[in-house]
Amino acid sequence: MDRTLQAAPMNLHLHVSEVTSPDGPVKTYDNVTCGAPTCHAFGYKYGGLVKSAETLARMEKEILGAHNTASMYNWVGAFEKAEVLSQATFEQLASLTEKVADFDSLRALTAMRRVCCLSQALSVCLAAFVSRLYLLLYGDGFAPPLYVRASGAPDAFEAAAKIWAEAGFLIYWQGLLSTAGKEKGMIEDVVATLSRIHSDWRVTLSFAAEDNLNSGATAAKASHPRARVHPTECRVEVILPAVWRSRFDKTYASVILANGVKLRPVLMTQGIDIQQSMANLNVNINGFLKDKLNNLNANNLNPLNPNPSTNPNPSPNPNPNPNPKPNPNPHPNPNPD
Repeated sequence: MDRTLQAAPMNLHLHVSEVTSPDGPVKTYDNVTCGAPTCHAFGYKYGGLVKSAETLARMEKEILGAHNTASMYNWVGAFEKAEVLSQATFEQLASLTEKVADFDSLRALTAMRRVCCLSQALSVCLAAFVSRLYLLLYGDGFAPPLYVRASGAPDAFEAAAKIWAEAGFLIYWQGLLSTAGKEKGMIEDVVATLSRIHSDWRVTLSFAAEDNLNSGATAAKASHPRARVHPTECRVEVILPAVWRSRFDKTYASVILANGVKLRPVLMTQGIDIQQSMANLNVNINGFLKDKLNNLNANNLNPLNPNPSTNPNPSPNPNPNPNPKPNPNPHPNPNPD
């Protein structure tokens, strides 16, 4: 794969479906499909982001140990006095230099992998958010009647805005990657990236200038939402058409306009290849890693959980039939797709 294209989302599509019933209104559902936000171009020699981080921590520990040992010999003083260093001492120095070079190389590769995966995943999350926002404001998008009644909101958008203001924008991310075999490195990328977004990233809203609403290409551009990324702030600014401003004068709509909306992606994965099927049957071959991963991510559904899980490789569970406790404080899904 061309590394210059690795930061772009793969096979990103938006699907909109209308559901009709004899005794009810037309309901519109939207969902986004995409390739996994992973970095194919850099390969998986060191695994994905999770294993790479573990490898870097181990290498750093080894380097510090080797450096402390090497520091017992005064290199500068030895050279100043033109002392003859032993072959063993030279080999020690060469080994330390090689370890540092390998560490720096992997650290740079991991940083590039992290940026590429984040770019892909943010594009998907933003597509889901803008699609739902658009349908709620000017389409047939809806929030379940229970949301509207519980919030006392006058319309579906205000009801959804209440959920977003209190718990963030939930993105149910259904994955098809396997936790066994070559796809394990891919799912490490996905888990680490979505966890980072869940913890740190938010969407803020602003409006295009009124001056942009004139004829021609400028008007066409201003009539659609645009985005601007502020990486140092972990924020994506969505610039809405100026004509949408009047829809944000209600209570909770004004709250999300002022404070932004936290992005809350939650991954549930189910590998569909033979390796995953065999792993499901054998606890010694990542047998329940998929279930552990899904259980860890299910905890992120709690809006009061500030520390989402990032480790997709927890210690083995001796119980072949794990029975996790139910979440004592679940909250409704603002994205009912």
